[in-house]
Amino acid sequence: SSLGDADVVFLAGVPQLSPTVRDRLFAFVRAGGGLIVVPGPKSSEGDFTRSFTLPGGAMPLPVFMKGITPQREGRQYFLNFSSLSLLHPLWAGIPERALQVLCNEPFSAVAHLEENPSASAGDVAAAFENGWPAIVSASVGMGNVVVLGFSLSRRWSSLPLKPVFPLLCHRIARFAAGTLAGLRKTVEVGKPVTIFLKKRPGDARFKVDYPSGTVELTPVLGEDGFYLNAPPSPDPGFIFFHPLPAAGFDGYLTAVNPPPAESELSFLEADEIASAVGIPSAFHVGDPGRLAEVRTRLKSGVPIGGWFFLLALLVLAAESILANDVAARIMAGRKAEASTLGPLSRKAIMSLRRRRKRRKEAV
Repeated sequence: SSLGDADVVFLAGVPQLSPTVRDRLFAFVRAGGGLIVVPGPKSSEGDFTRSFTLPGGAMPLPVFMKGITPQREGRQYFLNFSSLSLLHPLWAGIPERALQVLCNEPFSAVAHLEENPSASAGDVAAAFENGWPAIVSASVGMGNVVVLGFSLSRRWSSLPLKPVFPLLCHRIARFAAGTLAGLRKTVEVGKPVTIFLKKRPGDARFKVDYPSGTVELTPVLGEDGFYLNAPPSPDPGFIFFHPLPAAGFDGYLTAVNPPPAESELSFLEADEIASAVGIPSAFHVGDPGRLAEVRTRLKSGVPIGGWFFLLALLVLAAESILANDVAARIMAGRKAEASTLGPLSRKAIMSLRRRRKRRKEAV
């Protein structure tokens, strides 16, 4: 079938490619298309190598496949959360909770991928806990290739049943198609910026917003397509390329970073950070996998249940002390009043006895 209108091609669990299909795929990628290679139960080291090795012996993919691990009872593989390259555009905008779900998903079998030294250096966006690459991307010509170390079928995991699955597939497809590439573009201060345009722009012009000004550029034709060659920015910040009317293109965003010497940071302990920024306490996360735990602890605040119970006991104790003191004062007052009246006279006592005697006789 024709690939002329396609932006990206998924190869999910394809055992082996014919030379004709392989050549068409690589021509498609070099022209700016995206290719996503996903292993499956029928994948093997030999088929993978034969499918993607060119007639001259070179293999443009960033990794080799050393085979598929056998499915064994009790053997599981997990993505390592700390291996996620969070600066990679694949993860931009994905909630941390979704990434945790992805890393907590067990795989009963995975593909053992190894770096291909003869190809363009691959960018490992995620790795398994044993260190094997799980998601690797690389540029081939003007296009992008993404190789996964896990299957997208239910035979290896229940990931296709999780809400994060369509989001992951969508991000991988967009990255392979090049629609996320602009977010990843970074340059240093003082270095020129070059943006490749996949489609023929004609006479379209672009306005380029720098941190300190704006210029207009016209795409130039190179050996393999049209480019925008922007002058270097003297200031750090962002450069935004957006088309003028009738250009028919989306905008491009490029980050301009300070020189490495200016942005180099040394490690600080948590108490040093707290002292430097003037906050009462700081938490050292260490393992990125504990980030959710620390955030939960910070949001929950300081527990006051114990302090409230202690305060209630103190109030009860104070009330008891005050009550005893008031009772003692009342008794003391009564004794003082009785002492002021003095003892009864002998005459009064005799009169009281006579009245009691008359009552008894009357009865």
